[in-house]
Amino acid sequence: MVAVTGPPLTPNVTLMVLNEGTVLNISWEEPYSPEGFPILSYYVRVENVTSNISLLQDRTTSTYYLFNSTDNAILYSKLNVTVRAESSVGSSNEAGQKTREYLGQT
Repeated sequence: MVAVTGPPLTPNVTLMVLNEGTVLNISWEEPYSPEGFPILSYYVRVENVTSNISLLQDRTTSTYYLFNSTDNAILYSKLNVTVRAESSVGSSNEAGQKTREYLGQT
């Protein structure tokens, strides 16, 4: 009998805008990985939907990412944030979260 293996399940992503709209805190819990294969890294992507540009594509081994913006890329914009988990047997589906337009209110 052959054991069935597969990529990790999709992470559940949480977003929080901090510091008056200049920092986006992206966090997630480590997803379940069939057969116990460890998560090797996470691929994080941030796109500005308002201006249709990619702001970030990066990998991390942590379960959070702080995206700092110095050019109002978060402020007054709608963002699409995706995270996918990667293991030795494959990648999960991308988990996505969209932000509402952040207007700088406290």
